Amino acid sequence: MSPVRRVILLTAILGTLGIVVSLVIVAAGGGFSGPVPSLLSPPSSKDLWIVGEGLQNNTWINYTLTSTSPSGLSLVDSIVTVQFIQEGNDSWKANFNIMNESRDYAGSILLSKEYLTNKQMPEGSLADVYRIIESSLFDIRNFAIEPKYLVPGAIWDNVVSGALTAPIRITGKDSLTVNGTTVDSYVLQYDLPSKASKIWIAHGFPLPIKADVGDSSSSTRYTFEMQGYNR
Repeated sequence: MSPVRRVILLTAILGTLGIVVSLVIVAAGGGFSGPVPSLLSPPSSKDLWIVGEGLQNNTWINYTLTSTSPSGLSLVDSIVTVQFIQEGNDSWKANFNIMNESRDYAGSILLSKEYLTNKQMPEGSLADVYRIIESSLFDIRNFAIEPKYLVPGAIWDNVVSGALTAPIRITGKDSLTVNGTTVDSYVLQYDLPSKASKIWIAHGFPLPIKADVGDSSSSTRYTFEMQGYNR
């Protein structure tokens, strides 16, 4: 074999090994199930998503939400609007307006820019309602406490519901419509008896676009869908 061919062969071998090593590192960090990611197009940093991605000053999001609560207070076919205002270098002031049947709740909460964690809880009439918002619209914070891959097969975490444990993973892609525009989203899913819980997430959106989530008794815990998004 000529020296030139040996160099070409060695380069190809090293290149393949580099891709395989990348896949091993990715799998170790995020975990994958199902089809192995393509060797020619392994996941990279551009495939990562974080809670709060794409937020800008004066971003607002509008949702329809139905969510039950063990305390007895529930939101049924409610309209939830959230406006994010920058507070300093590391915080968002989230202004909420929630219309539930004949009642209207309004107030603010201070959130960190990193993963939208609570920095200051609301007071007054919004306090109890915000607990429902936390366990529905902001429930994704429990699964994405660090950057996660939006790649089919990527395992994010495990969900514990009563005595049951189920992996939560990206199962595929779907097309949704936001502001009249088609958005490519990824389906985050976990399965409990008789109920497949799904959360739709897309790059450039700080929170999920849509969700249909149940509990261990196969009842629906919450459903929501983004109706408007402006940044």
